[in-house]
Amino acid sequence: MKKFLLLILCSLFVPLMGQAGVVNAGADLFYIAPEIFLAPSASDSTAYLASAMIDSCTSKTAVTTQPGYSRIVNIALYHYGTWTDSVGAGSICIYGRNISGDSICETITLKYATGAGTPVLSVKTNRAFAYISGFVCSSSLADTASYGDTLTIGEGSWFELSTKIYQTIGWKDADTMTFLIQEGGAMIPGKSAGYNSTYNLYKPVTAPNGTYNYILYFKRRLPTK
Repeated sequence: MKKFLLLILCSLFVPLMGQAGVVNAGADLFYIAPEIFLAPSASDSTAYLASAMIDSCTSKTAVTTQPGYSRIVNIALYHYGTWTDSVGAGSICIYGRNISGDSICETITLKYATGAGTPVLSVKTNRAFAYISGFVCSSSLADTASYGDTLTIGEGSWFELSTKIYQTIGWKDADTMTFLIQEGGAMIPGKSAGYNSTYNLYKPVTAPNGTYNYILYFKRRLPTK
């Protein structure tokens, strides 16, 4: 169904490509191209793993659900002990692949805080993961989890784009087309969206809810031979 909708959306884009598909921006050529996200689900902390005991995850542990799109990862840790002060420095490492299929991993340093029965720590990755092969909790983190502490893993609000944007979202020249985003039924200037140039991530203006489609129109540098 997603592939069928994708073909329809791309066919609607053909008239634009016919006239403005390739533009001259000084010494470089660009083409206007869409990137499409069809009804991505809302950001949460449990989509990939509803719950796991921290002290059982010191070897590589699989998630139960894979990302639908390449997105950053949300992690929440729940502490059920009766500690009265901050304890237990440690880390969690997420393994997987990015949107290009490259193997990636990211290690996040964690530290518990006080408070029983509440998510004492909520963190997110910097990188986006299109596939998660597993995660590992450090032994130092597991050593503090002697009261049935758990963690959950979910999907974040930032999406990875398939190629680098030439310049920051929202840039425009006198002889080129302004970047636009279609979120749901509204056209929004690209400069309104969040953009992380280090990891090539896009954050929608309107938060995903499983209904909105997102179509990004932007200039890309033509491949060089």
